[in-house]
Amino acid sequence: MPDQQQVIEEAARLEEAEEAAHDDPGQEATAPSVDAQAADQVPPQPGPGSTATEESAQPAQAAPLFGKSKNKAKGNKKKGPAYVDKGWSDKSIKYLCTAYGASDVMETIGSTDSAPADVKKAHDLMVAGNYWTTVTAGIPAGHNMARRTRAALYHVIDSNAVDVTEAKRLFQIRFQHAAVDSGGTWTYDNVRLVWKQLDVLPDADVTQNTALATFQAIAGTGAFGPSWENKAVNTIQMGESRSADAIPHAVRHEVGHAVHSDKLMGVVNQWLQNEVNVWFDQGNAAGIENWLSNIADFPDKWKDAKGAKKAFTATEKAKVVAMVQSFLGGGSSWNPARATVDTGQPADDAALWKSMPAKMTNAPVQSPGYWYKNWKSFQKGKDGKRYFLNYWYARPFYFGSTADTIIKATGDDYTAMSEKEFFANCYAEYFENPDGINDSKKWGGKLPGDVKTFFDQMIVHQEPYKSAKDRKKNT
Repeated sequence: MPDQQQVIEEAARLEEAEEAAHDDPGQEATAPSVDAQAADQVPPQPGPGSTATEESAQPAQAAPLFGKSKNKAKGNKKKGPAYVDKGWSDKSIKYLCTAYGASDVMETIGSTDSAPADVKKAHDLMVAGNYWTTVTAGIPAGHNMARRTRAALYHVIDSNAVDVTEAKRLFQIRFQHAAVDSGGTWTYDNVRLVWKQLDVLPDADVTQNTALATFQAIAGTGAFGPSWENKAVNTIQMGESRSADAIPHAVRHEVGHAVHSDKLMGVVNQWLQNEVNVWFDQGNAAGIENWLSNIADFPDKWKDAKGAKKAFTATEKAKVVAMVQSFLGGGSSWNPARATVDTGQPADDAALWKSMPAKMTNAPVQSPGYWYKNWKSFQKGKDGKRYFLNYWYARPFYFGSTADTIIKATGDDYTAMSEKEFFANCYAEYFENPDGINDSKKWGGKLPGDVKTFFDQMIVHQEPYKSAKDRKKNT
């Protein structure tokens, strides 16, 4: 990788050679020879077959290349080590871009000891000299991009050296997914914030994710991600007006949806369904009947509107199930279809519902609008699991006792919304610490130990699925 002083000296020699050639037409100006540059090393990523290297133990930042000058760049302030004045000129940029490969050029102009003004100056000189497009096109893309190149490219973005259109073009080079406007508009700051968070997530989850196509800017403040049940939903959408402090968690959360939708779908669903027991019954008659029977046993007798006792038969069971199903609604709503299960029902049907066991009738009561906010009060069933209704997916859900601890660890009631949101919020919590990209032991957040082990082995390193018991043996 070039040293600043070397670039300046060689550029000067080249200028002298050009002047000499101008004075003596018989003399040919040639650039000083440069040793072949070492190929970019793809940054070691936590994952199958990964091995620790000297570089993998270092922070993910571009190393200072120009260390000889101690002058601070004017007009720029930086906490920690001072920026080094680069003194870029059209001649030094010309030499750099013609003598070195694309990655070396990017790592030099985007070194983290470069003041934002110097980075922008280098960029502008490269544009003026018609080097910028060629250099950026020559950088290995996506997961093939070297660690120091990644840091340098982000420093270019963080220095506001380019406009938003160019930032979006570089975003696609870096992450292999386009940033597109879709009902909203990407602002420069939002591109930068999303980039910063994606930069410290595993390649397998972002650049190599096959369930993810684009990152879209949408109107409003919402955020949405792919769905494991619907492969047509393959984008991460970010509201253009979302607050800056809410974007990092939203990015991790939506990437969690993408991971759940990709090749690890089977592993994630086994964990959800069989270990933490965060799952659902279908919203059809059979699913609702099963859900109700797991809460409490259906009675042998019931009282009609006049108080007469009658036998509880398959006919009555079907009516109870139908009432709950219609109360659940058609989906895509935060509220039930009506105030209570028996609201507006014929007198005998309302009496039938009131004849059901208290636990059974209490389950819908404890699933009010925005049900997840009431997760601590969800009705417990015969097996000790908590049972609730989800009006967005129009399905009855349940979760096991271990889920309580996990929901608390994420610090967000929305974790109890569904199995999808449960995993996505666990993902967001696990990958919260950006230093984990250099040392995966720093990932995990406040999640319980067995959940951290699952994420480390099954998600980060993508080992074949093992039960919790077997994972402990291999921890």
